[in-house]
Amino acid sequence: MGTGIDLMIEWDSPIGVLCGVAIYFSALMLIAWRTGHNASNAQFFLASRRASWLVVAFGMIGATLSGITFTSIPGLVGSGKENRCFSYLLLVTGYVLGYAFIATVLLPLYYRLNLTSIYGYLGSRFGPWSFRTGSAMFLASQLLMSSLRLLLLVEVVHRFALAELGVPFWVSSIVSLALIWTYTFRGGIHTIVWTDLFQTACMLFAAGWTIWAVAQRLEGGWSDVSGVWSSESARVFLHHDFGSNAWHFAQAVISGALITIAMTGLDQDMMQKNLACRTLSQSRLNMMVFTALLVLVNLVFLWLGAVLYLTARQRGIDLPTDSDLVFPTIAFGHLLPGAGAIFLLGLIAATFSGADASLTALTTSTCVDFLGFTDHSDDRVHRHIRTAVHLSYALLTYAVMMVLHRWTGGQATILTLLSLVGLTYGPLLGLFAFGLFSTRRLREPLVPLICLAAPIGAFWLEASNFFCGVRLGSLLILVNAALTIAGLMAISRVNPAGLTHKL
Repeated sequence: MGTGIDLMIEWDSPIGVLCGVAIYFSALMLIAWRTGHNASNAQFFLASRRASWLVVAFGMIGATLSGITFTSIPGLVGSGKENRCFSYLLLVTGYVLGYAFIATVLLPLYYRLNLTSIYGYLGSRFGPWSFRTGSAMFLASQLLMSSLRLLLLVEVVHRFALAELGVPFWVSSIVSLALIWTYTFRGGIHTIVWTDLFQTACMLFAAGWTIWAVAQRLEGGWSDVSGVWSSESARVFLHHDFGSNAWHFAQAVISGALITIAMTGLDQDMMQKNLACRTLSQSRLNMMVFTALLVLVNLVFLWLGAVLYLTARQRGIDLPTDSDLVFPTIAFGHLLPGAGAIFLLGLIAATFSGADASLTALTTSTCVDFLGFTDHSDDRVHRHIRTAVHLSYALLTYAVMMVLHRWTGGQATILTLLSLVGLTYGPLLGLFAFGLFSTRRLREPLVPLICLAAPIGAFWLEASNFFCGVRLGSLLILVNAALTIAGLMAISRVNPAGLTHKL
C-alpha cells in the first residue's frame, strides 16, 4: 500500500543493466572466494594438475568463443554486400582438423616434457632465445586478442547502458578490467576453470533464450525459426561455380586449421587449461568433447543470426551498418521485456571467460618464462610479484583497448580478430613447425629478428597486391608462417644429433 519498496526493476534500463551486472559479478566473486583463497603458485598456474577434464571441456567453450562469437557471428550471417549466410561453417571445419592435430601431436609433447609454460618446448628444442621469443610473441598476441574481445563488450555496454547515465567510455573500460582482475588475481587458473564453467552456461542460456524470444515475435513462430535450416540463409557455399567453391573451401579449411593450432595449441591461455587435467588421456578426452561441443555451439549462433535477420525483415527493423550491433539492437528494442538484460548476461559471460583466462595466461607466461618462477616458487615475495604482474597486464590491456577503440570501426570484430591472428600468431606457428618437423639447429640470437620480419613481410605482400588481387584474409597466417620457416631455414645448420624431441 505504498509503504513497501517497489522491487520491480526494468531490466533493460541502464539501472536494471547495472543491477544485473552487480548480481552476476557477485556470483563470480563467490566462486573466486571458494576456489582462490590463499592459492599457491601451483594452483594459480595449473590448478595443481587436478582439474576435472569435463569441467575444463565445457568451460573452454566460453573461453574459445568469447564475446566476439556472441555478437559478431550472428551479425555476420547477413552482413556485407552479399550475405555471408552459414559460410562460417567452412572455417569451423578447419577448426576440427586443428583440434585433432592438437590432441594427437601437441598435447602428448607437452605432457611428456611436463611443461607449465608450453614455450618451454622451444627452449629444450633450440635454446633460450627461441624460448623467450616464442613467449614474447604470445604475450603480444594475447594482449591484442584479449583487448579486442573486451573492447567489444565495453562498447556494447557503454552504448546501451552507461552512456545514458553520463559515464565516459574510459571509465567503463577501467571498471570492466577492475572486475576481472578482482576475481582472478588470487586463484588464477584454479578459479578460472570454475568461473568458465559458470560463464559458459550463462552464455548458452542467453543464446537459447533469445532464440525462444525471437520465436514469439515471428509471424510463423517456431515454424519460421526451424525453417531457417532449409532457407537461403543456411547456404554454406556462396558461389555457384565449382572453382570458386573449391577455392573458398580450401582457403577456409586450411586457415581454420592453422588458426586453431596457433590460437589454441600454441597459446598458453588455452593449453594452460588442458595441462591442468590430471593425465594426458583426460586432456585428450577433454579436447575431443570440447571440439564436438564447439561445432554445435557455432551452429546455434549461426542459427541465431539467421532468425535475427528474419525478424528484422518481417518487422521492418532498421538495422545498424555495423553488423556487431545487430544482435543488441534487436534484443534491446524489439523483443520481450528483459531481452536486453539477457543479451548482456550472455555477452558479459562470453567476454569475461576469455578475458580472465588471458590475464592469467599473460601472468603465467611472464612469471615462468621471464622471471623464472616454478610451481614451488611460493614464498610471499613471489606471490606479491605475481600479483603486481597481473595488475600490470590489466593496465596494459586498458591502454591497448583505448588504441583499438580509435582504430577499429565498421568491420565485423570477428574479421578484425582473424586478421590480427594471421599477423601475430604466424611466427609462433612457423617456429613450432620448424622445431617439430625438422632436425636442424638455429643460430639463436637471430631468431627474434626473423619472427619480427615475417609479419612485416606478410603485411607488405598483402598490402602491395602481391597475390594478384586475391585477398588472403584469414589465410594470411599461412604466408606469415611460411616466411618465418624460410627465415629460420636461412639461419639454421645441420644438427648431427638429430631431433631433440621426437613426435
